[in-house]
Amino acid sequence: MTRIYLDHAAHTPALPEIIYGMAEHMGFSAGNPSSLHEEGRTDREALENARAQVARLCGTDPRHVIFTSGGTEADNLALLGLCRGLPVHKRRILISSIEHDAMRAQIPALRELGCEVVDLKPDANGIVRPETVESHLDTHTGVVAVQLANHETGTVQPIPEIAEIAHRYGAYLVCDAVAGAPYLDLRTDAAGADVLTLSGHKIGGPDGIGAVAGRADLPIQALWYGGAQERGRRPGTEPLTGAVGLGLAADILDSSRENRALRAETLKTVLLRELSGIPGLTFHAQGVRTLPSHLSLSADGVPGKILVALADRRGVALSTGAACRSSGDELSPVLLSMGLSEDLCRTAVRLSLCYTQSEEEMHEAAARIRDAILTFRGQ
Repeated sequence: MTRIYLDHAAHTPALPEIIYGMAEHMGFSAGNPSSLHEEGRTDREALENARAQVARLCGTDPRHVIFTSGGTEADNLALLGLCRGLPVHKRRILISSIEHDAMRAQIPALRELGCEVVDLKPDANGIVRPETVESHLDTHTGVVAVQLANHETGTVQPIPEIAEIAHRYGAYLVCDAVAGAPYLDLRTDAAGADVLTLSGHKIGGPDGIGAVAGRADLPIQALWYGGAQERGRRPGTEPLTGAVGLGLAADILDSSRENRALRAETLKTVLLRELSGIPGLTFHAQGVRTLPSHLSLSADGVPGKILVALADRRGVALSTGAACRSSGDELSPVLLSMGLSEDLCRTAVRLSLCYTQSEEEMHEAAARIRDAILTFRGQ
């Protein structure tokens, strides 16, 4: 049985050309980017080329791109690192209640730093409304943290509008773009955000690499101590090979985003149409703009973890939500924040496809999911 992978929101395999490009780089890399000799200068050139590629994707200056070990570190450096650099009177932080754990889990550390942390609740479709943000802003607010697109439902947030309001009160907007980067234009859909975060393995690049991309020279402070790499913002030998892979992925993404999005939307339409014929399904975040890759649904009477297991036996990879939570029994904080009942949250699953897949795979995946649901129900 051919397996069908519908968990690309958790991990997307690296593109062949990126694997080749990284291997080619490793073949000639012989120095440390911080060294002054020829070998060091050669590797420094490769690092800065990758930085420029990521900067183009994000619409910023390469000087404001910081390489990290992945999306989680990027989120921590962008939020906690920025808050460390704020004056005491600007340490009121607004953070949406549907952020990834890489953002939300920082709240205790922010409070230890003396920050007041305020939750921003979304509406029933998972949209953090600009008026909601404005109702919580005051002149003591230093940072607003709202993701570009949700990692579970795919809901796209109105970042340009939120940014305009935040700036009016003198606050920075931190935007986790990890989920949205594969299909959204960061220069327009995230216009106005002061800092974006990326993860390599979500855009067809390698895992173990990410980036913080500021739109200006922000007062971000390092999270640990060591050398002066990454302009003193991220000590330690630079993750050169991973950065090369991330840069290649950024270039490929930047040149093919529109076609990728159109193809993914076509596949999602097929999948949604086929799944709609299954009785007792509820689709979440419908009627609003969502990523062309994401679909969140609940099957009446079928616990999400059971459906994931039954689908897996039938060769289809699904998830109950964010990979970092999928092994636990906690209900999705994203769906709960949207006002969904505990029963719907308990039965929720996430399907996330990739533009490289086929319509035939979508038909087959829907048929196998239907069989799993009806078998569990005894129908």
